[in-house]
Amino acid sequence: MIVTDSQVHLWPPDTPEQPWADGAQPDLPTPMTAEAYLPLMKTAGVSRAIIAPPGVCGFDPSHALECARQYPDRLAVTSRWNFFDDPKAERLATWLDTPGMIGVRAAILPSKLDQLREHGLLKQFWSAAEEHAIPLMLFAPGTLPEIENAASAHPRLKLTVDHMNLVGSTPDTVPRLVSDLVQLARYPNISVKLGALPLRSSKPYPFADLHPHLREVYYAFGAERLMWASDLTTSLKAEKADYTENLGLIREAYHDLRDSELEMILGGTVSALFNWPVAPK
Repeated sequence: MIVTDSQVHLWPPDTPEQPWADGAQPDLPTPMTAEAYLPLMKTAGVSRAIIAPPGVCGFDPSHALECARQYPDRLAVTSRWNFFDDPKAERLATWLDTPGMIGVRAAILPSKLDQLREHGLLKQFWSAAEEHAIPLMLFAPGTLPEIENAASAHPRLKLTVDHMNLVGSTPDTVPRLVSDLVQLARYPNISVKLGALPLRSSKPYPFADLHPHLREVYYAFGAERLMWASDLTTSLKAEKADYTENLGLIREAYHDLRDSELEMILGGTVSALFNWPVAPK
């Protein structure tokens, strides 16, 4: 099975050539470069991963793209979108021309929502992403109605909700947030990233309190619209799960699925939606 992790953060050392963002603190004290990350992949049985450039880099994709250039069969990039840098989203016309770039990751935050609406930035973004067939990963805590509006108005968009809609959740709010998420399953162009899940559990591995919620999402969306993501360094920072345990959560929660369905969740879905086929041997 070719296991693909649909979100990891990699970053270089803090140097004058590639300085960290002012005041930013990385998830871990040691830089997570490709050379540091690849042995962790091997140990956990992960074949490929998509890099989301982290805040410590100011979301600059340069390091991530260099990693993808060096290891094109192992690493790819979904780079962060800044709505205010390009109000008309004109850069999306050539976004996928950069080697290693396979999509966009955008944050739709409640604190910015009024401003995005007022300036028409979301409308321009959705339209351009649909026109140019840009797959989207959406960090959207508290803003699922915007994702629903986009899915309805732009049926050719490929939209993926980050982290099962559980960012900022507590054990008592998880059921409501998952219930909100599964209402979006009626839109066939919405998928779900099963990411950073150990952080949402109040239990140790195998994080059994999350299993019913993972099942609920599976029954709503189906395996072909689910993709696993470790968000590894956040789990390591919280000392919540190592890489093997992060992946093991999915295997435990979905232990009775057909092999073909598990293969979709652990790689097939993200390969198809983000047009990143497995390279022939």
